[in-house]
Amino acid sequence: MWYPEWTASCGLILAATPAATMLSVSVLLPRLPVSIATLVLSHLLIIQLASYFIWFMVCPASTPLMMTNAGALPNLWERHSVHVSDGVTLDAGYWENPERQGNDCVIVYFNANAMRMEDVSGNFLNAYARSLKCSALAFNYRGVGGSTGTPSGTVDLIQDGAAVVLYAQEELGYHPKDLILHGWSLGGGVAPMVAPNESIVISDRSFSSLEAVAVSMMSSDQFVLAAMLAAILVFAYGMSFVVSLRFLGLKVTVATVYWLSVCAGVSAMFGSSMFGSHVAVPLMKQTGWGMNVTKAWLNHPAGLRLALYHPMDGIIPLDASLSLSDGLGKSDTVVKLKGPPCQGASCHLYSLPSAPREWRNFLKRVKKMLRQGPTKRA
Repeated sequence: MWYPEWTASCGLILAATPAATMLSVSVLLPRLPVSIATLVLSHLLIIQLASYFIWFMVCPASTPLMMTNAGALPNLWERHSVHVSDGVTLDAGYWENPERQGNDCVIVYFNANAMRMEDVSGNFLNAYARSLKCSALAFNYRGVGGSTGTPSGTVDLIQDGAAVVLYAQEELGYHPKDLILHGWSLGGGVAPMVAPNESIVISDRSFSSLEAVAVSMMSSDQFVLAAMLAAILVFAYGMSFVVSLRFLGLKVTVATVYWLSVCAGVSAMFGSSMFGSHVAVPLMKQTGWGMNVTKAWLNHPAGLRLALYHPMDGIIPLDASLSLSDGLGKSDTVVKLKGPPCQGASCHLYSLPSAPREWRNFLKRVKKMLRQGPTKRA
């Protein structure tokens, strides 16, 4: 599954230098002797490999992760198949509370990216559901675990989430007021988009929009470092190209200087958050990977939404967090997590029960929402 939270920005670096080089070569190559053409192509190979070095060393979190193997579910969990309207079949797991009477409640869990339901359905979801005296329903997005299909945009993920919510109601017999939609990271973006008005929705260390994540990433030290490395590679490649031409007895033409200027300009653009706002965001929307979560969040009843964030989160930048987005007011319940000692990505990845006191306070808030929602619960 593609990693939309990081790839949007780091992927642009990967393509920048080779794209500029190919543009120049498309003009120069037809006019060059075979020996020089071979030299150019070898340079292209070197610069492409160097770009991949940046991809994996500077932007490791953006590496696409495919989780295509279905794992084993814990004891007492049942495997279910959820059919989406476009023909995709989602792999789902369901644990029914043995004390269930009538509708009761069910936690519908929306995974983070590169996570399978099998990774969370054990200790975490069992403890979560038992603490609230609820059942639990988890699933894999299309292309993950045993689910078929491949996501081509956020609309596919939203379709998946909507199908699971509908399944909980029509096949498992839960009323919308009995649903607790808990989304972590990427799942925290999907859950508000599909939450019925009477359900509880929880955003766990998630974003206000994927576009905001991309823009924030392009202003980060990590991205600027990648842009600097890309600029250095462009300069080194350009100089070696010019030296090679001179070595072969050719003059450095105006076209070559112009080519170097274009490459330098392209690289410089990647260090600017303005580039993210005016190029990356429209590109994400055009390719189907835009997602405005804040709008859906604010349309949900205020007493039934809970947002969690960690100030040291190394995956979701603080200025892109849903919890701190414009429009959220006093009616919103926003919880600042402290968690166990952590830094960077570990502040995003730790399981909530690993901070016992924080976990107990979280459960109290959810129980309170179950009791005091706008619709009286059975």
